[in-house]
Amino acid sequence: MDFINSSVPMAKRRKELEKMDARKSEVASQAEIVNDSKIFFEVTGPPTRGHVLGMGASVKPRDVYGPSSSSQCSKRCQADHLKEKEDFELCFKEVEDKSSTKKMELQETINQFKEECLV
Repeated sequence: MDFINSSVPMAKRRKELEKMDARKSEVASQAEIVNDSKIFFEVTGPPTRGHVLGMGASVKPRDVYGPSSSSQCSKRCQADHLKEKEDFELCFKEVEDKSSTKKMELQETINQFKEECLV
């Protein structure tokens, strides 16, 4: 964090850091997973419009969290995403088919062993 160029006084930053450390210790003592982002927002509050708390004035929410759900992806980005999705679905179907085929082969083998045992 850039404390020198921040508009928030150093004393306030120190208090926030102390609160964050205390909260982290509290969460860790309860055998829970420590989520730094969640603790940060508990202490400092959510980001304000167009700014991310603790990151300085030049950092925007999209820089930290990615594009918002309301922003539009370019046509090329959409095409790339669609292609990736189709490739994933094709790969998933191939694995599923192989698994199904293997399952049928194993069932046939089991049936053969059962017949041999009964004879």
